[in-house]
Amino acid sequence: MESIARLISSAENEQDYKSLQTELGRLCPFDNLIVYAFDGTTPPELLGSNLQEKRLREQMQDFTDGLFLLDPFVIEAQKSISGVLRLQDIMPDDFFESEFYRYHYIHTDVRDEVRFIVPISHARVVHVFVEREMKSPAFSDQEFGLLRSFWPIIDLFVRHRIRRLDRMQRDDGRTRVPIDLRTRIEAMGNLTDRECQVVELLLRGHATKSIAYRLSIEVGTVTNHKRHIYAKLGIHSQAHLFERFLRSIGSI
Repeated sequence: MESIARLISSAENEQDYKSLQTELGRLCPFDNLIVYAFDGTTPPELLGSNLQEKRLREQMQDFTDGLFLLDPFVIEAQKSISGVLRLQDIMPDDFFESEFYRYHYIHTDVRDEVRFIVPISHARVVHVFVEREMKSPAFSDQEFGLLRSFWPIIDLFVRHRIRRLDRMQRDDGRTRVPIDLRTRIEAMGNLTDRECQVVELLLRGHATKSIAYRLSIEVGTVTNHKRHIYAKLGIHSQAHLFERFLRSIGSI
């Protein structure tokens, strides 16, 4: 109740999310709090963080340029899911071995993540990232339960902040153009529709067995598709495939 009172009193006065960081920190320790607004496939808008903004924008440049389309949390939110999610519950099999995990999570020094998903409208969704860096342990079940118990408060607070932001008509002046994942994959080379489906799942961190299950095909068929994809693109590994995707979104 005291947390609710403090958040309500701060909602109209502060320009960032410092009070939210403080109140969540009373439940369990974490390293980073980041708030992004997603609107369909347009690059997400940074709303606030406890990290230094310039460094954070540089660190998350690839993510906002297009990697967010591969983010397990974004994919879940696209299913009209709201509430509190944690990485281990939604990630594909062998996700920790994926290029996305290596390139994004290890690059940003994040060991574990819990995210509050707050839908604002049909397409607009606010994500509150609660992260622990590599130096810290993963969130325990008890800690996740504590954070999840805070969901109604987070939901109300974020909605209030967004309404206030809209009234202020705050904008960072950047034009956000929708990014179509399939178009970017097709631009990588002369791939068939099925090969594009396999590439998309590979980029999202799915292993061969997981791809076979999702596409209802044999594991050997997936292996053949991967061999044909690599030959067409002139590459030899998933690391090279991920690098080609980064080129397609202009990150390298």
